[in-house]
Amino acid sequence: MSFKETVNADIKNVFINESDFAEKINLDGLEVLGVISDVSGKDSDNIESFQSSKVIYVAKKDITKNYKPLDLLVLNNKRYVINQVKEDTGIIEIYLGVNDR
Repeated sequence: MSFKETVNADIKNVFINESDFAEKINLDGLEVLGVISDVSGKDSDNIESFQSSKVIYVAKKDITKNYKPLDLLVLNNKRYVINQVKEDTGIIEIYLGVNDR
């Protein structure tokens, strides 16, 4: 098995595993497995001017849209603005914010 094949298998079997942390989430009408993390104020240095925020981790191969900052995203029927998007070894991190004011 090549390194790339090993990493792709680990994404599904380790990082985005429904038996552990991942859950079925709805991103803009597309159901995928992902991990949702709530970010507190002290953890949200990258997410300015928003009171509540989340980070979503999904496998790159599972999403079809190319998300970018300032796009709107509907996560589980709630609207958020995308503050930042990162990709690391086949996993997309999407930093979200919602203005609670």
